[in-house]
Amino acid sequence: MKRMLFFLWAALVVVAYYVVHKPFALPLLLGLWPLAAVAGALAAGLGLGTMVVRGDEGDSRATLALRVGMGLGLLAIIQLALAAVGALSPFISWGAWIIAVGYLVATGRRREWAAAWRWPGDTASRWLALFCGLALGGALLQALAPPTAWDALVYHLTVPKLYLQTGRLTGAVDLPYLGFPQWGEMLFLWLLPVGGDRAAAVLHWTFAPLTLLLVPELLRPIAPGRGWLAAAIVLSTGTATLLAGWPYVEWMMMFAVTAACVCLTRSFTAEAAESAEKEKKFLANSARSAVSFRWLALAGAFAGLAFAAKYTAAGAAIGLAVAVAALGGGTLTQRAQRLTVFGAGAVVFVLPWLIKDWALTGNPVYPFFFGGRFWDSWRAAWYARGGTGLPPWRLLIAPWEMTVQGAEGAPGYAATLGPLWLALLPAVLIGWRGRSDVARKQLTLLLTVIGVAFAAWLAQAAWSAQLQQSRLLFGVFPALACVLASGLASGFPAPERNGVNFRWVMNALIALVLALASVQYAVEALAHNPLSVLTGEQSEADYLRQRLGWYAVAMEQVNVLPPGSKVVFLWEPRTYPCATVSRCEGDTLLDRWWHARRLGQSAGAAAAQWRAEGATHVLIFELGRATIEAQGFDPFTPADWAELKTLIAEHLTSMADFGGAYELYEIK
Repeated sequence: MKRMLFFLWAALVVVAYYVVHKPFALPLLLGLWPLAAVAGALAAGLGLGTMVVRGDEGDSRATLALRVGMGLGLLAIIQLALAAVGALSPFISWGAWIIAVGYLVATGRRREWAAAWRWPGDTASRWLALFCGLALGGALLQALAPPTAWDALVYHLTVPKLYLQTGRLTGAVDLPYLGFPQWGEMLFLWLLPVGGDRAAAVLHWTFAPLTLLLVPELLRPIAPGRGWLAAAIVLSTGTATLLAGWPYVEWMMMFAVTAACVCLTRSFTAEAAESAEKEKKFLANSARSAVSFRWLALAGAFAGLAFAAKYTAAGAAIGLAVAVAALGGGTLTQRAQRLTVFGAGAVVFVLPWLIKDWALTGNPVYPFFFGGRFWDSWRAAWYARGGTGLPPWRLLIAPWEMTVQGAEGAPGYAATLGPLWLALLPAVLIGWRGRSDVARKQLTLLLTVIGVAFAAWLAQAAWSAQLQQSRLLFGVFPALACVLASGLASGFPAPERNGVNFRWVMNALIALVLALASVQYAVEALAHNPLSVLTGEQSEADYLRQRLGWYAVAMEQVNVLPPGSKVVFLWEPRTYPCATVSRCEGDTLLDRWWHARRLGQSAGAAAAQWRAEGATHVLIFELGRATIEAQGFDPFTPADWAELKTLIAEHLTSMADFGGAYELYEIK
């Protein structure tokens, strides 16, 4: 009895103390909730994927990643079907999340996650693992902060928000990106009611470690034990690491392409093993094994998932198809058979998005090629900018330019790649003669996918400046990192006596680059300071004002306009912060005024059309407009700018000026 009273007294004191002296703030608990929401999504992915990705061939960590990724692909198709029939509901999202978490707990699958993370045994790998942990940790902190990234506010989050508010799929909004494949957006659609928009960013972040779990298996035939080096090379890419913390889809594409390479590797391995067995038993070698075909179909499925993340993954998908046809050997019939199996797997994850576009717009690849609602030849020409691409001589030096001159957010290549990709590129050619047949085949597979994807990117960059962004190549970066790591492993053996230790020199150079990248990531994290809003020291509104400037202030004013207001944006495409998507009509392609003028509209005609469509206000990004006029890149004429002044002077009434950057008008 005395012990019981003593325990109750101690418990009372502890509880009373922490009621007054809280060890953590409630905002921190709420801020970490997206992690739990995403855990449910991963559990659902694992459950669905385990039914499809069977067999334990290869690395168990890669198998786990393949199952989760495949399951999340299937989950997106299920969500697409629910949205198509108007069955979107927070209750469904929450119910599915609870079932997924219950499955994870009941089946003990959490042990598979624990087994996936292995602390490296050697010192060099530990330092590389530390760099990877710091890079991914900083990206995760950014993911837990309110979203501010450009494309997230334009469409990655706006699309699922629109579907939730309308209760179903819709194409009734002038947002061309509604026609893009929406693997990521469908997963965000499921997570928004459960974990909010920060959960969407965290889910995208999880595809970074999932991708890196696949790398060791790609390296096993060519450079076993170099997985941490390849992972560090990938994460030294400043823009790729930055994107991991945003609700984007680049890492989903990177995962899917890498997963397809892993499945193709397993298919070729199974095929070679069966051929050897048949030769040993003097059997005909005409039939292919069910195991080989199973992995071949899964390779096609992941290639389809890459396309379902971004249209621009098509180059890597074609590279995978070329590898399937060229590297398997056999007769023409056998090659056609392999391509058929690969293509059938891809169709499963490509066809639903084509059907969605066709049903909503009449164009299966909206807005490209066949036009559709809100689209015409003027807008197609504006968006494509055909003939503005790189000249032939610049295509030859594109790798140098994109590495040395490319910077995140800057015109042109628009990405910070880091120096290692170009610096280590000669490693591709090192040590080829000393390779085994298995290693050569693996390298040929990876180089085929990389080469075709790069050729496709060069063709796009030659045609249009809009397709010059080097992040469109990110899908093959993990495969390229494996090739570079393999070259370093075979090309720099231990030095001879009294010789120069080139391995040490190269390791020191790589360590220097990774150290500088770590400093850069730390500086960026301190500048953005996501912890301030995560811990509640800074309100979400203040954080958004700090990160988005006058845009955040302008959107606050837009959201307090009288009920029934509708705001037309000029030179501002971001509408996600609007209380309802229907309140704001973004200038998605920055072409609203140019398109109106090409259709022959005067200032008065444009204002009359907006009024007829229910618009009551106009928000102009004046700073952006002035920059566009000064640069002269967009094909506006002096008459277009003069008519805009007429619009403002005669048909609009100024309501608020936001630091000279934005101005809100009421339509007269």
